[in-house]
Parts: sequence; structure tokens; C-alpha cells
Amino acid sequence: MRISRKARGYRQHVPKNLSLRSRKALVLYDAFRRPGLLTRIRRSVNKLLESVPSASTRYGNTSTDGCIINSKARGSGRIAVYASMGNGNSWGMNFGIARLLELGKLSNEEKRGIIDEGWELSHLCGNWRCMNQDHFAVEPKTINLQRMSCFKRWYDACLHSPPCMIGYQTDHEYSLELEQQLLNEIYYQVTQVIDSECMDEFLLMDEKYGRGLIEWSMATQWTGMIKLAMHR
Repeated sequence: MRISRKARGYRQHVPKNLSLRSRKALVLYDAFRRPGLLTRIRRSVNKLLESVPSASTRYGNTSTDGCIINSKARGSGRIAVYASMGNGNSWGMNFGIARLLELGKLSNEEKRGIIDEGWELSHLCGNWRCMNQDHFAVEPKTINLQRMSCFKRWYDACLHSPPCMIGYQTDHEYSLELEQQLLNEIYYQVTQVIDSECMDEFLLMDEKYGRGLIEWSMATQWTGMIKLAMHR
């Protein structure tokens, strides 16, 4: 039996020329009540994920720590998903927002923030082309911009919630310079401890190079550098 468009929830009861705020609200709050709209969003999301080889086998419910980088993204790396609601209404949202929406992971507070206050997607890893939903956060633009300082001043404590994922960033021009700076600083601090034959100093360093450095270094790929220095 053929199902009517109305029964399928396909573009029904959508007035012409909705305001941007109304289009956002319709997509964010009504997507799950409009199967046709949700299907199109999921189709677009999955198509983008399948275009990235490293993501093709893990875009379902599997959670991974590493970044899923879309190397095809250009400019700012904004990957858009367009939701068409009929009657000339559409909204182009960030891939991350579309991904969180179709997974049912957007809270009412986040939806209201997007609609009324212009909240946007933050990449906790600092890679604006990353497509790993575990690295996403929806928050005010001011907080999103403030996160940049955590990647530039990695030695200062991150006070954001959720915290920035230091050590993952690859997208910015200064990333290679920062990477070498991180390596040099950790190597220097560890060799200072070894030379002084006082391991306790490594645990009692001042706030600038203390617990933040230890926790960061133990949580990233540079752990091997510390082990190398300690067995020198």
C-alpha cells in the first residue's frame, strides 16, 4: 500500500519563507517527528562519513579516541549539511550539529542556544575538520574562541568544561612549531630531573610545568619521549 507524503511526515504543514530562527527550530525540534526530514539529514551525514576511509567502519555507535579528519574540507573546514523543509525553506548546519542531532545527543539547552543565541560547534581536539562526534561540543561562540588559547598556551591549565583535548591539534599553521615546542619542553624537564637525581622534583614542579605537564604528557603520544629520556 502506498503511503501518502503527509503520513510519512514529508514536508507537511511548512509555511513559505520561514525566518532563520523558525527554520532552525523546525529542524532541531521536529526532525524526529518528520521521518522524511530526519532521513535526509542522516543520508547526508552518512555520505560525508563514508567519504572518509578512516570513518567508514566506525560511524555507528562505536566510540573512538582519535580524530577523523576530512582532508577534503577547505578554508575554515566547515562541513555543512543542508536540511530542506519544502516551500523554499532550508538550513545549512555544521556537520557536527547534524551528527549530534541525528544521534539524539543535542540537549534542549543546546538547541535553544543554537536557535536564540547563535551557539556553534566547538572541536575539543582543535581540528576543525575532525568528524569524530566524541570531539564535539555545542557552546557560545565566545567559549569556542577562548579554546584557541589552550592550544597556543598548552602549559597553562585548561579551565573549560568539557576540557580541551591538548595534543590532537593538526589543523593550524603553528601546529608543527607547537609540536616541536612540546617535545623540547618535556624532554628538557625530564632530563633536568634525571640529571639532578631527584625524581620527587618532577612531581613537585610549580604550577606552570607541574601537574598539567605530567597529566598531559602521560595522556598523549609523547609518553614515549619521556620514557626515552628516563632511560637515557
